[in-house]
Amino acid sequence: MIKSSDKQISIAGFLGVFIFIISIFVATKYSHSFQNWYTTNEFFDWHNMAISHIGVSNLAIPFTIIVCLVSLLIIYFITGVKKHYKNKGLLKHGTSWIITGFIALMLAFIFLLYKPNSTMSIAIHFLFAIVYFTSIPVGIVMIGIHFVKKRQAYLGYSSLILGILAFIFGPIICMGSSILFGDKGVAIPEFIQIVCEDLWITLLGIDILKNKKVPLEIS
Repeated sequence: MIKSSDKQISIAGFLGVFIFIISIFVATKYSHSFQNWYTTNEFFDWHNMAISHIGVSNLAIPFTIIVCLVSLLIIYFITGVKKHYKNKGLLKHGTSWIITGFIALMLAFIFLLYKPNSTMSIAIHFLFAIVYFTSIPVGIVMIGIHFVKKRQAYLGYSSLILGILAFIFGPIICMGSSILFGDKGVAIPEFIQIVCEDLWITLLGIDILKNKKVPLEIS
């Protein structure tokens, strides 16, 4: 018999590995569609729009549902990370920041569904987006420092590099550009931040599956 916590860790490991694969599949399969739907009477343009424009298009509802489902799966994955690596120190704080970030991501798109063109909805979306863009890279960096301290160099330095890159392309480039110039061209740095986060999740998923120790029988 396998403990429920061990089962959760195993599921989290598989989720970590396959979330990135699923993301790439969905992005590839629907990239043509993203180039051909209307948002405020314009075609989606990676160089002149933000990914959040999808949240006010005719794909808003299915896109928001997908964002929420993926975010919930990642939150489940993070709870598995907490159990596998022992939820202490900076890892504990880092996972909390990441969970906060994905909750903010869900709320950012949910609020866009309610009166998407209203000033209030856009303002609330922007505030939650700031939390999302900032919290997840900070959390990844915290966990990276934790791994370095535990002399898990590969996980530690990989987490630090991906977390710092995510912070550069998210809060600094993406949010800075949005504040100074509007949404023009922010879709590309947004996407790069997402790739950094997905790679980090995959990295931990592989490590969990490689190093998990599930007892065959529990007395």
